[in-house]
Amino acid sequence: MERTGNILFEISNDDRHRILLALESEPMNLSTLSKSLDLNLPETSRHISRLLEVDLVQKKVDGKYYVTAYGALVIRQVSEIMFYTKHQEYFLSHSSGSIPEKYSSHLSVFSESQLFHEVMDFIKVLNQIIGHAKRRVDILIDDYPWVAVSSIVQALNRGVKFRIIELKKELPTTSVSDFEDDSGELPERVVSSPLVEYGTLQKVGFVIVAAEDSAAFVLPRTDGKFDYSGFVATEESAKRWCEDLFNHFWGSAERLTLEPANEIGETGERVEGTFVDGTENPSVDPYSVQDAIDNFKRVTLRGKFNFGTTSVLVRRSVSIEGVGRDDLGYPSTKIYKRGYTFPFYEPDSIFRVDGEDIDVAIDNIHFMEFNGSAIWGDYGNSLSIRNCDFTVKSGHHRGQSTRSFGDILYGIYIGFPYERYLQGKRGSFPGGINIEGNWINFGWGGRDQMGYVSYGALEMDPEYRPDLLNHEYYMGMGIVVDMAAGKVNIEKNWVWYSNARGIAVLDCFKSASVTIEENIIRSECFGSYPYKEHLSGVGILAQNGFNFSDERGCYVEISNNVIEFTKINYCGIGVLGPNVYVEEETGDGKLEGGVINGNRVLMNEGHVGILVSGSDNFTVTENEVSGSGYYGIQVSGKEDLDRFDRKAKSNTLRGNDLSALRLMSPDDYSRNHLDGMMFSKTSSETGMALVWLNQHSQGNELTAHPKDIVLDEGRDNQVDYDEFVLKKKGPLKHPSKYA
Repeated sequence: MERTGNILFEISNDDRHRILLALESEPMNLSTLSKSLDLNLPETSRHISRLLEVDLVQKKVDGKYYVTAYGALVIRQVSEIMFYTKHQEYFLSHSSGSIPEKYSSHLSVFSESQLFHEVMDFIKVLNQIIGHAKRRVDILIDDYPWVAVSSIVQALNRGVKFRIIELKKELPTTSVSDFEDDSGELPERVVSSPLVEYGTLQKVGFVIVAAEDSAAFVLPRTDGKFDYSGFVATEESAKRWCEDLFNHFWGSAERLTLEPANEIGETGERVEGTFVDGTENPSVDPYSVQDAIDNFKRVTLRGKFNFGTTSVLVRRSVSIEGVGRDDLGYPSTKIYKRGYTFPFYEPDSIFRVDGEDIDVAIDNIHFMEFNGSAIWGDYGNSLSIRNCDFTVKSGHHRGQSTRSFGDILYGIYIGFPYERYLQGKRGSFPGGINIEGNWINFGWGGRDQMGYVSYGALEMDPEYRPDLLNHEYYMGMGIVVDMAAGKVNIEKNWVWYSNARGIAVLDCFKSASVTIEENIIRSECFGSYPYKEHLSGVGILAQNGFNFSDERGCYVEISNNVIEFTKINYCGIGVLGPNVYVEEETGDGKLEGGVINGNRVLMNEGHVGILVSGSDNFTVTENEVSGSGYYGIQVSGKEDLDRFDRKAKSNTLRGNDLSALRLMSPDDYSRNHLDGMMFSKTSSETGMALVWLNQHSQGNELTAHPKDIVLDEGRDNQVDYDEFVLKKKGPLKHPSKYA
């Protein structure tokens, strides 16, 4: 005890204590030490001699004085005592008994910190720490910090992640519904955001709030209750101490949320993922999903989500996927929208993809009752949409209103914003678009389950056109890809009850390559006659009109699809040339060099099975057209404009099976539209044709079956007949729920 007393006596002197602290920071010789502490030389020498006697310092050969290892330990303990003494009143009334010993002996890390005394001061400190956080906030507290909900919501909007430990309670004394944020909205998202991880402890003996810039530490009173007085620090040592102490208890806390799931990516990197559970609360679901997409590379959605009127913007590379399938075969993860107003004129969607050079994958989600579109792809490097379901009971009052063209409802729409073109970009998703294995069902689409459009079934008259401007009907389009720049693959999708377009690929840049293969498109509802066309709808449409450019169109292959339309004036497959020309070389803007092969088209009073219009060098082979219609295959051009070529040239047709197509007889409808495009004047009284080459077709080669009725009105077309063997197509397989 005597030696301990000597040590304490020596360091109780303020000057000797100052000398120890100075030498701990930097070894110095006697002269430098005297000047730095503003002491005279003899006085400094006397203090050093006393410290040497008790082994707190030592002199080395370089002439400088150093604090010994023993001295460093003493200084640390003295600092603790000085800290406790400085805040004697606080430690007389507050208990540190719950702090593990390895941390309780280092409370002097708060020696340079500010002590606050009032609850309102704590609330201010809490909000300041959260408000300045950039990456993460750790909170260990006796009760959820509802007073900071507004700051937490704002931090979540910045992508700040939270780890929160609170006292485990049998029944909560407060709930999220008791609080509002600054906007007056209930902040339910703070308890469901994937950016927030929760844990509980049976006992909470202090409060910690820690972020990158600052930290706060609060002890309970000696009676175990909190008055929320404590210390706020910005020093690295204090922040690190708070972080270490929090981690100590985080390891033993009972977790209420799943930890982010890390996976190994294709290139060996760690892919951080998270889970989001649907609540069917529109104040929670879209914001929780937005938080996850903004901050994780893999997002797994579980349950049922109500997005209300909100869309989620995908602006970074991410994989979004649902979990499992229900007994009927639908994805178990479901997302729908409610509460929107109609009509609406701006694009609306559940997910909107728009980011620079991003790669996005969406898989195994059931999109239900959406507006405008379920997925709207604007821009990025690549986009994959696989194994998703898209269903609405009816498209009425769910389409985006385009005024004169009516309301348009898309399952999937992928476009190219004009502002990107002004930035010098050349189309969307140059890394590729893959749409595979999806099911799109727009219900019957009429006013009732029988599928009628108008009262009195006026649409039974082929001259009737629905009043799209006044929302009598809508245009349902299953999959639309517009102005893509890379490879487009649309494969093994099912599109039910599309009344305008089943699959449409439009205006793609020359760098693109399009494959539409093994899709099933079926509709029993009346067509909507989109864009005032004479065709009520088209199953698969490829067109090049180029709004922004004068490029020729991309390569298109349409193979092994099944298209079944059993209402009037439909077209199975349409390949169309441009509507708009820019002064350039002859043939500018056309689609050319594509393939239409192995498709099966069934019509009932349809217009035409396969239409090649204003396009060149297509190969149309081994397709089967059956049912009833005015034409089986039509190759048609338009009259040239000045020196701009609008003909259909150099297309090859062979091996197509038209034997099961019953040609409709001339009627009032056909006689009223003898314009050489809708109907041929030549065949107006003698019957329709299985193959019609109109007057603006040129240099096409047709190998027909001897039983085919062929009408050639064009120039330099070559028509041959061959007794080829007709190859009947087998059915594509339908999953059980689609049958």
